[in-house]
Amino acid sequence: MGGGAENKYIGYIFGAESYEENASAVPEVLTSVTVLGGEIADNAFYGCGGITSVALSGNITAIGDNAFKGCTAISEITLNEGLKTIGTSAFENCSALNTINIPATVTSIGDNAFTGCTAISEITLNEGLETIGTSAFENCSALNTINIPATVTSIGDNAFSGCSLITAITIPESVNQIGNNAFSGCTALTEIHYAGTETNWANVTKGENWIDESCTVVFDKTEEEPAPEEPAPEEPGTGEGSGESGNDENQSPDVPENGEDNSVTEETGEEENGNEGTL
Repeated sequence: MGGGAENKYIGYIFGAESYEENASAVPEVLTSVTVLGGEIADNAFYGCGGITSVALSGNITAIGDNAFKGCTAISEITLNEGLKTIGTSAFENCSALNTINIPATVTSIGDNAFTGCTAISEITLNEGLETIGTSAFENCSALNTINIPATVTSIGDNAFSGCSLITAITIPESVNQIGNNAFSGCTALTEIHYAGTETNWANVTKGENWIDESCTVVFDKTEEEPAPEEPAPEEPGTGEGSGESGNDENQSPDVPENGEDNSVTEETGEEENGNEGTL
């Protein structure tokens, strides 16, 4: 992230010939750092064991690889909104760091970004994060709570391995890949909740030993039952009250109450009258 540029490490100001000399070159009285803008270069504060606090202005967009690696006295760091990426090993072995809030603007946390931060007890990850890198929080042994936002799609190998105090984790439906040993060694974890269904879970790619055998997965959603089939619409003329062919078939001619056929009787009567007149 520092673009490979030379002399962007703080020790250079004090005569150091490489970032590896930061620790010996930077005066012990320098305990607080405020970074005003741009990108924090790779190795910028590497090994500065005397720095206790870091503040980033709203103009910082990236923290480079190894930027604060080995800054063992940093207990507090304020990450700004507008920050997008945290580089590989950016805060590795910052063993005094106890809390961290990752802004919503951060989309990826690099490999080993917080590995060995053994004092961190709480990490806040916000909506917007997409990728948690390999070993990003490995061996954060004091970490007891972690939320994984519903925007995360990938959790890297060993991402939370060795976080032995974590007691609860919910994996969102957005996750489609979980790496090898991602949650191995989380010995206090007996259940992992998955925000989707068992069918959704089957589509998630999971690495080897991604979780300890003693831990089980609980599905927060049940499978949706198929909707009942609606009856087929009736064809015209077949329903009740249609008033068509069915009534015609059952209709009988008018018959008087005595049951006689009037038309025959009338004809007979006329013939009899005619005969009488002839005689």
